[in-house]
Amino acid sequence: MEIILKSGKWLFVYSFSYYVFLHLFLADVGVKKYVPGYFPFPYFINYLTGICLLLFIISCTIGKLDQLAALLLAI
Repeated sequence: MEIILKSGKWLFVYSFSYYVFLHLFLADVGVKKYVPGYFPFPYFINYLTGICLLLFIISCTIGKLDQLAALLLAI
């Protein structure tokens, strides 16, 4: 049971890698579907979100400022 509980953190963190891939490498799909047309610079918003997700994954993997990164991701 202990192993399952400890692996849950990593499954949660690394599940965001799929979203990073979508934001950074398939930006056209995300911008056309999910970013409203009235937002200025939709590609900038898309890439910024992908970079923030990537920084969250790196922070949780390293273990430094991971609580702050999770809080900022939740906001």
